[in-house]
Amino acid sequence: MWKMVGVLIYLLALSFMDIRERKVSVAWLAAGAIAVCGFFLYEGTMVGTDGRELITGSLLGAIPGIFMLVVARLTGKAGYGDGLVLILLGISYGYLCSIVIWCLSLFLLSLCSVVLLLCQRVKGSTQMPYLPFLTAAYVCACFFKIG
Repeated sequence: MWKMVGVLIYLLALSFMDIRERKVSVAWLAAGAIAVCGFFLYEGTMVGTDGRELITGSLLGAIPGIFMLVVARLTGKAGYGDGLVLILLGISYGYLCSIVIWCLSLFLLSLCSVVLLLCQRVKGSTQMPYLPFLTAAYVCACFFKIG
């Protein structure tokens, strides 16, 4: 439970930063990475999960974030911070939860974009912050206990 609350507070802070400044602080990303290392060590030693299973799940969970980083590098249509935050979530929660959160966040982003385009509130070239949708997808995944 404390892990969910901590991640939610972290994502909310990053979402507000993404909305206001259109970028994510490196210090916040570093703090998230340190926290993920702490979760990783805790789960590996205290919970007693198999080390190979934990490492495999974490590496597979990072795949959506790595994909976002590749998209950011090749097209510039995504931010590096978005991919890094998704990698941190994937390492924390594993493959299934990471894929669900990623797909749901992209769905919510596209749904909001279509509504805003139909209402003529934005143009096709308007950039939208991604992290608020990632946060909403995380809340949905926690609510429905996915992953």
